[in-house]
Amino acid sequence: MVKVSTIYKGIIILCVCIMMGLHLMTPTELIGGNTVKWIVGIIGIILALCSYIHIRHLNKFSKYIKLTTRYIVLFSIAVLISAMYTWFKYNYSLSELLISITPYTYVFFAIPLVYIFIVDGEPYTFLNKIVLVVIIFLCLKSLAWFLYNFQGMTIFPRWIFEYGDEWIRYGLLRVNVGYLNGITILICTYYGFKRQGNKVYIILLLGMILFLNYITRMRFLLAVSFVSMLVFLYYSVEKRKLYIIRRIAIIMVVIFVLTSDFFLQFITSFSLSGELSWSTAARFITINHYWEIIKNNNLFLGVGLLITDNPNSLFLLGTGLRYFLEDIGILGGVFRFGILSVFIYGSLFYYAIKTCHLARRKKDADNWPFSISLCIYMILSCVLLNIFDLQRAFDVPFYLSFFSFVYGEQLQSTQLKK
Repeated sequence: MVKVSTIYKGIIILCVCIMMGLHLMTPTELIGGNTVKWIVGIIGIILALCSYIHIRHLNKFSKYIKLTTRYIVLFSIAVLISAMYTWFKYNYSLSELLISITPYTYVFFAIPLVYIFIVDGEPYTFLNKIVLVVIIFLCLKSLAWFLYNFQGMTIFPRWIFEYGDEWIRYGLLRVNVGYLNGITILICTYYGFKRQGNKVYIILLLGMILFLNYITRMRFLLAVSFVSMLVFLYYSVEKRKLYIIRRIAIIMVVIFVLTSDFFLQFITSFSLSGELSWSTAARFITINHYWEIIKNNNLFLGVGLLITDNPNSLFLLGTGLRYFLEDIGILGGVFRFGILSVFIYGSLFYYAIKTCHLARRKKDADNWPFSISLCIYMILSCVLLNIFDLQRAFDVPFYLSFFSFVYGEQLQSTQLKK
């Protein structure tokens, strides 16, 4: 008989394939992009209800879902309030409202993920399977990017032109890295340097870095990935001798990088006088635009869940010069939700930090390095790349489920000692 967890795994892997762009591999659109994403959100909600019942029946494991349940309750109330505010303020139709809340339905995948981690006894085995799926899609995207930019051939055109034919940097069309970048980077680091020392994962890690640097060309995401990797390597050595050697080496590398011309050029590129000054200037203009709106309208609830499909909200987004909330990271979330952003972002970050603190205090050598690295990636990346934007929202349940499971592990170890 097939295990329930195996069914959940198959469904979640299929959803990962869809979110990575499986439906974009056809030359023409068979199902609308919004419909596909909404179907994935519905699947997440159904799986959450089913798996929550299973976990509650396993009474001794209920502590593993404790953190996730607390967060989802706060999160759901905040999003529901914002959705109702948006619905009445901008006169959304039902379909427009569904489009606006789609990114916030993915968080429910955290519950079936926790269930899978409980059955497996740890999170890394299933996350490893997810990462291998992501790598396969990135290999195909790399091939499509190379053939288009250097051979003039177009395969998977809906991948290549996902953001139009003007998403260009340094004369080359860019291709989006997609979801689960942070999980992929850190799982490759974990298997490459800690659990098995597998050289294949080190090669995959190098491939991820090259993809970010040359294909997606996202400077900030590349920097955050490097920081997270270094933090993991700094804390992951258990043998005393290697522990000291690796830490000294990492500190020397950090000092070398921070004092190099490369780092100075990298920082300068973000300035208003840098090579990509237009990108920085656009973000400052966007921040000023939305600050003026909420200052004169609603500081408490923000601008709401704006979408381009509705003319009333499109007016705020801009009809000529477009003001993208996605371009200003967590500030975009604050402008969108107002005070409710404390529950959506603040509580998630608080639970993640609390889990890291508990894992370190309990001297959990296996989970502590990954926890702190993932926490740093999640929080730092959100500074400029909002984790609840449609391009990254599917990552959130993986963050939440991991921290929830590790939190449960620490509570379990405390109970056993008693």
